[in-house]
Amino acid sequence: CGTEVLLNGNSEISIIQVDKSGLGGINQDYLKASGNLIGNSLLEVSDGNILICGTVENPQTGITDIYLNKLSASLGTVPGWENPKRFTVTEDVVSLSGNSVRMVSDNSYAIIGTRTETGNDDIILLHSDAAGNEVSRIVFGDEGFQQGLSLEVTGDGGLILVGNNGSEDNSMMALVRTDAAGKL
Repeated sequence: CGTEVLLNGNSEISIIQVDKSGLGGINQDYLKASGNLIGNSLLEVSDGNILICGTVENPQTGITDIYLNKLSASLGTVPGWENPKRFTVTEDVVSLSGNSVRMVSDNSYAIIGTRTETGNDDIILLHSDAAGNEVSRIVFGDEGFQQGLSLEVTGDGGLILVGNNGSEDNSMMALVRTDAAGKL
């Protein structure tokens, strides 16, 4: 999964399936949206399908949303989801970016990203059901910027969120440990 910038300046997600040697594309697909589309994470799930997490832009406002799409292993949309999922906010000045997705169970996914509002970034943790519908949303943050970059599921079903934490001129790695529901 990668992002390709087109001649018209927009970006789309390129997915190239390669053989075991890593040479030659077996299948290739492109995912497009009306605005810029950036792919940040790809995950093979238990049913053999592929889950893609990223960021999609509204071309009229420049505001971004978290993008989640499920494709079949052959890169077709069936038996994946007919339409990609978008996780949005109601505020006009807030953008979301999706950076990583993990399967929590056969019935749910966890998505980590960043919620950006003028002068402030916070880590956002979303949970969706198996169909990609939002179940919960939790924001972790303080003054300055906190960016959610990656997450892992622990043996007990909890989550470890990895990101950046910064204020003023300092920046450091952020690690947040939660239970399966996202509670500290």
